[in-house]
Amino acid sequence: MNEPDDRRNKRVRERAAQALKTGDFDLAERMLVSGEVDLARLTETLRTYQVELETQNAELRESQLTSWKLQGCYSALFHGLPLAALVVDPTGIILDANQRAVDQFGLSTQQMRGQLLRRLFHVRGLDQVNRTLQEAGREGEAVLRDIELRHQEGRVFPGDLHVHRLPGREGRESDFACVLVDLSVHKDAEARLEAALQALGASERRYRIAADYSPDWDYWYGADGTLKYVSPGCETVSGYTRQDFLKNRDLLKRIMPPEDAARWQAHMDEIAADGDSLPRHQMEFRIHHRNGEERWIEHECLPVVGEGGEYLGRRAVNRDITRRKRAEQALRDREQQDLLFTQSIIDSLRSSICVLDCRGEIITVNRAWRDFARRNGGDDDHVAEGVNYLAICDRAIAEGEEGVRPIVEGIRGVLSGSQDAYEADYQMGDDYYILRVSSLQHETEHPRHVVVSHVDVSGIKRAETAMRQAKDEAEHANRAKSEFLSAMSHELRTPMNAILGFSQLLEADPTLSEEQKENLEEILKGGRHLLALINQVLDLAKVESGRMDLSPENLGLEEVVDECVHLVMPLADQRGIVVDMGEAAGRRVRADRVRLKQVLINLLSNAVKYNRDGGRVQLGYQLNEADATLRISVEDTGPGISEARQAQLFEPFNRLGADATGMEGTGIGLSLSRSMVQAMGGQIGVTSTPDEGSTFWIELPVADDDILEISSAHPLLSAPDPKSGATDQVSRTVLYVDDNPSNLHLVEQILKRRRRSIRIISAHTSGTGLELARAQKPDLILVDINMPHMDGFEVLNCLKQHPETSGIPVLALTAYASERDSAKLSKAGFQGHLTKPLDMEGFLVEMDTWLE
Repeated sequence: MNEPDDRRNKRVRERAAQALKTGDFDLAERMLVSGEVDLARLTETLRTYQVELETQNAELRESQLTSWKLQGCYSALFHGLPLAALVVDPTGIILDANQRAVDQFGLSTQQMRGQLLRRLFHVRGLDQVNRTLQEAGREGEAVLRDIELRHQEGRVFPGDLHVHRLPGREGRESDFACVLVDLSVHKDAEARLEAALQALGASERRYRIAADYSPDWDYWYGADGTLKYVSPGCETVSGYTRQDFLKNRDLLKRIMPPEDAARWQAHMDEIAADGDSLPRHQMEFRIHHRNGEERWIEHECLPVVGEGGEYLGRRAVNRDITRRKRAEQALRDREQQDLLFTQSIIDSLRSSICVLDCRGEIITVNRAWRDFARRNGGDDDHVAEGVNYLAICDRAIAEGEEGVRPIVEGIRGVLSGSQDAYEADYQMGDDYYILRVSSLQHETEHPRHVVVSHVDVSGIKRAETAMRQAKDEAEHANRAKSEFLSAMSHELRTPMNAILGFSQLLEADPTLSEEQKENLEEILKGGRHLLALINQVLDLAKVESGRMDLSPENLGLEEVVDECVHLVMPLADQRGIVVDMGEAAGRRVRADRVRLKQVLINLLSNAVKYNRDGGRVQLGYQLNEADATLRISVEDTGPGISEARQAQLFEPFNRLGADATGMEGTGIGLSLSRSMVQAMGGQIGVTSTPDEGSTFWIELPVADDDILEISSAHPLLSAPDPKSGATDQVSRTVLYVDDNPSNLHLVEQILKRRRRSIRIISAHTSGTGLELARAQKPDLILVDINMPHMDGFEVLNCLKQHPETSGIPVLALTAYASERDSAKLSKAGFQGHLTKPLDMEGFLVEMDTWLE
């Protein structure tokens, strides 16, 4: 049964089309030859197929182009990732690696490709890696944390492995995308955070710190301005999810304050216009977090370029810098508070203070500076911040105020660094000021700032004037006191000369009865005690007025101590007290010989005086090498002194109740000793135990060289003894000039009884004395210093000026006993001097010395 033509033709066309589609051109040719299809129909079929092919080809090209673009995007994203990323086939062979992976493992891209993934891990973790790949093959993704990664050089470091199964082709196993995160930095951070978290308590230690994702908000704008990628960090920073931003590209601008949104829009417009050429850009703006809080964001973006150099958009990161901004604001607030606090401090100062910058402009002034400006005709405009103080001073100089010039030069010198500081005094009216300019700058800082201050020292100036007046008055009073003491010394010693002198003469009288001798002994004892009291009072007065003259020298203690011990031995022998001077040999100190003997005699006499009968006095010596001092101690076996009363020992005239015992004393010996020791650079002290005894000690500097300076003995001690075989024949003549008859009579009696070979000539006036000197030409002249009309100094000058008397030795007799008086006599030209009251034996020795 024959088919209808239409159906047959349709079937033929379909067979021909199928033959062409499958490439079976032989079938098409046979059908054309056999007549199953004619040429026209075949041509029509071919044209129809051609159209279909062209349509499919266009679709294919469009699909390939889209695929290439996507491939480029994903390649750029892949190679731009800040983490090591790999593409691995199902067998674990690396197909591709990004630059971060190359850097992280020390292999080149070519070395990475074809490398087994397992070679990037330590052998201990290979089983875990295999299981992770298997899990990703089943589940689509897997994560292996805290695995040991291995660098090409063998270095092992911690990391995480993230595996994602990639879409596979039909009939072929899927490849894997692997991300290997280097946790070295994170691990270090975790260690530091863990240490900090331990202090927060046990509850906080339960939480682990996630390091899977950066806390920053990363995103990528495509070249067309659309968001291609947003990291999960956006939710932490803004409160909005990445889906929120991907759906609404203007969301970021909408959560900004208007002023920041305007700047952001300008930035986005610039990117849209020149994004490919716009370099790295940074800016700061604020956003409103989803919870309503305001957050500060630091934005940074840079262009993303594909492997072929094509512009792929911009990669950006937003960092939450709210804490930093708050800290900066807190710092600014604190600085402002500090400035206010500093300002309040300088405002509280009485000194006027102004701070200038390097140009001389005012930074700040204190209240005193402003008040000073107002008092002197200025106003607040002259002391306001930013006003150039140097310009004001320059105008003042131009107006003729030359006194300002050195101040301006000083300020400019400190500002330039040519001088460290400047100081000057100046006067305004009746007021005086001190101006100081000092630098605020550290040595390495620039530019310099300076502080200008001036202080009103008018009160100080007035106080100085008052002090000078008071000092002058005190010096005047001191001179008056010295003159009084000098006069008192003379007035007291002059009658004492008669009392002691004539008593000594009577003592030598063999006709005295025992009762008379006892009475005379009491007179001498009382007179000597009164003389000692006078000497001590005068010494104490000199110490208090600072006029004690000292002649420090290197002294050997053995000689000094021996002399002092011999002086107190008579009193000690009377009561059976043993005095042991100890090992003084070789001990040397730096001190004044006379004052040291005076101190030691006082301590030794006290140790004997207040000792028990049959007791002991022991001297000791202790060297302190640390401070180069020698301690001299005087230990007794007396009744001791309670600790409560020891502090009163060195008070003048305080005898601690010894008056009731009948023991002689003035109560100023220890006070005077302390002053003398301190004047010699030493110390004095006491230790005592009641009923056991006391130890008084002095500390003096040791001698400062190895030369033992032996001072000459006092003339009274070194003078030759008087000749015992003196005859009555007169061989020498002495002229004595004194206005006091009792003094003249005393000397006459002494020489008449003890030196009959000496002829004494007396003159009761200065004029008579000069006449007798020229007429008699005596061998020695004695002159009293304090005489009316013509004193002893004037008599000496007259004797020196006359040829007949200029060669006669002249000795002064004086009641002035200070060292200053002795120096004055020597300087005037007296060959020597004798102090009233006269000691008879010493006087005779002195006469023998000069007359022989």
